[in-house]
Amino acid sequence: MNSGVSYHEGVTAAEAAIVLKPLLDDNHSARFFADPTAWTLMKQASRMHGMANLLAAAGRLHSPPEERGWCDATLASGWSRHNRNLMHLEEAVTRLAKIGIQPMALKGPLLAQRYYAPPFLRKPSVDLDIAVRACEVGRACETFLDEGYTIDGSLAETLDVDHHLTLLHPEKPRLELHFRLSHRSLGLEVEEFLKRAQPHRLPGGGAMLIPAPADEIFHLMLHVVQDRFAMLFHLYELRLVCRKLGPEAVREAIGIAVKRRFAGAVAITDVAFRTHLGEPFIPEGTELPLTWRHREITPQLLARMESGTVGGTAALTLGRRLAARWIEFQLTDRPSDALRFATSFLKTAGHGLRNRRWGAVKVMRYASADGRASAKP
Repeated sequence: MNSGVSYHEGVTAAEAAIVLKPLLDDNHSARFFADPTAWTLMKQASRMHGMANLLAAAGRLHSPPEERGWCDATLASGWSRHNRNLMHLEEAVTRLAKIGIQPMALKGPLLAQRYYAPPFLRKPSVDLDIAVRACEVGRACETFLDEGYTIDGSLAETLDVDHHLTLLHPEKPRLELHFRLSHRSLGLEVEEFLKRAQPHRLPGGGAMLIPAPADEIFHLMLHVVQDRFAMLFHLYELRLVCRKLGPEAVREAIGIAVKRRFAGAVAITDVAFRTHLGEPFIPEGTELPLTWRHREITPQLLARMESGTVGGTAALTLGRRLAARWIEFQLTDRPSDALRFATSFLKTAGHGLRNRRWGAVKVMRYASADGRASAKP
């Protein structure tokens, strides 16, 4: 199979979608998995884009015999890491319950339990995303600090300019306490989503809230857009959840997005679905209002978004940061939203400049174990 893809500097989601087409198709073709050249390319792309577990499961019986060991080891690692994440999530929920906080799970092992069979086929999470009300973040931090966690950054600054607070631990997965769904200071408070959340039973007997169906689709869509379609897995997962919940839930999620001024995010997600998955995100008959920059929301804009997120040794320079913010500006719904975006951007940049962080050059690398990009100064 000749894909024309080079792996020296990483691979975009568009390139990965070409290489991993047999995995994205509903009916897997065994002949692709049996071709050593195609298998090698798929293995490399799946590692970079969080789909190694899915590839190992789909290709185990058809891949070259010498690759069965890789498949088994990949699946065993996924199983172990899923169980570990589930255990740590339950520990976190129990600790928060003791101080009267009922959190909501975002993505992670509980989503894996509900949408994947078996659950460990989902990309192993390197962090646990937990939604709590903004007024509860301080108390939540205190209880985790008592457990040996440390805060990444400043609590006051994070509450002002970001959408989640990161807590680090030397032996446990990092925790991300979301007080907004996404999109930094422009994100929506989690309060309204907590009100609609539903209880889900944990393996240890406890319970945790999970998003309502339409809210889950809405959040996954925001996540993939804010991540600028860096990882093909997130688009795959959004499609998986949409298919299982059905078009009515998707329409409801789009309605939430339009009401909350995220129609531009819906439009670019539809472009990504059509470009990489060969199907629409927006259900037939669903009308989406045009944004003030709707002519800019094209496959070319999607390509620019993705090209700025390639791993390898790509430097996240000040110029690339500014280019990314310009793309986000194009996705705003109305001129007034663009003004809000510009104000938020300047506030975030101000914090970063004062702390001598915002202009720092970072190098993006892909972690081979789970395919997630990590930033290093």
